[in-house]
Amino acid sequence: MRQFSRATLSLALSAWMAAGPATAQEGRAAGTTADPQRMRPLSYTDLRSERPEAATYREIWRDALRANGKAYEAKGDLRYVGDTAPATEAHYVVWTPTRSLVFTVLNTATGCTTHLDRPDIGIRVKLCPMRVAFYEGGRKTVTAGPAVCYLEWTNPSLAKADAYRSVAYAAYDRATRTLQLNLTVDHKPLEDCGFAIPLAAEPVSSQP
Repeated sequence: MRQFSRATLSLALSAWMAAGPATAQEGRAAGTTADPQRMRPLSYTDLRSERPEAATYREIWRDALRANGKAYEAKGDLRYVGDTAPATEAHYVVWTPTRSLVFTVLNTATGCTTHLDRPDIGIRVKLCPMRVAFYEGGRKTVTAGPAVCYLEWTNPSLAKADAYRSVAYAAYDRATRTLQLNLTVDHKPLEDCGFAIPLAAEPVSSQP
């Protein structure tokens, strides 16, 4: 498992929130995440979707999505001018009564590189950028970290026939404040896609 120091997470971009987005609000309503140290599959969102939760992740990745659209435009592809170019994300959320931690990985054609391609089982593993957003007391702080593995389904009907054949998992150890990421491909752990990322006890900084 790859170990990262706290220095690998850097303060990124905006650190504000006018009102809690869907994820943070749901967290406050739901209370504390039970057993966050237990590995759970990541959830996925199509960032072109009109569903409310997509807005949360579009906000976290706003600048990267804008850059992704510009990259399409620079190549002469004008289909997405004024709209969100193809982008998906995978996320893991930890809720407490007063604070939410949102880990998210952004998958775009322009921001990721292929790490492993398995057309035989309908999946591709990419290295993509990650961010962690902290929501607390009407504030949002976003930090960026190293590229991590993202599991992409290239043939959903083939890949999802067995829901646990290939899965991306995450867990959070509150005692050490460490986020752990693991990825299983064809029922086997992908060793170079295991990550241990320590998070600071408190966000680096925040603004109202």
